[in-house]
Amino acid sequence: MEIKNIEFEDSKNLFKITFSDDFLYANYELYNDLLLSKGKILNSDEFKALKDFNDFNLNYSKAINFISYRIRTRKEIVDKLKKEGVDFIQINKILDKLEENGYIDDESFAKSYYESKSRINAWSNKKIEYELKNKGISQDILNPLLLDHEDNDYKNARLLALKKMPIWRKKYEGFKLKNKLYTFLASKGFKYDVIDKLMGELL
Repeated sequence: MEIKNIEFEDSKNLFKITFSDDFLYANYELYNDLLLSKGKILNSDEFKALKDFNDFNLNYSKAINFISYRIRTRKEIVDKLKKEGVDFIQINKILDKLEENGYIDDESFAKSYYESKSRINAWSNKKIEYELKNKGISQDILNPLLLDHEDNDYKNARLLALKKMPIWRKKYEGFKLKNKLYTFLASKGFKYDVIDKLMGELL
């Protein structure tokens, strides 16, 4: 593959290597390692090194774009790149660079997610744990997080119940009212002891 032209693009801080019907980019390190110059004919290994560098940059940009809308977990990024057809070796390199630049932090993600879902949506700890596990958050991160916020379950269950009770009291009483409250809170993931304590307070 013969190099037809080389020019430096300031906006990208990369060399643009032009061939007959295509072009690729190289950074300073790769430019010097491959001894790139106009008219040079690249062998298969040299062209592969250039192509791998470009594929990495392209897929890294996809990962950056993916996390630009909101922070993501390591697993979410892996799943996205797999869906894009990126191979395992390159995915690990991309993850390493993202972590190096501070773009991935599962512990910070879990804390932020917990705060949002507990405070704004009044989710139970069990539901939050389930959702975070699905996003790839490890139990090592989840255990201390949930332990620190153990009391939130009662507060959130009470908040949800107080919103519903005025409506339910008009329709139900006695056992039916208790069953309605229990079924509702259980469906939200609240534990029996939390529900039982709340029923003792409200009914």
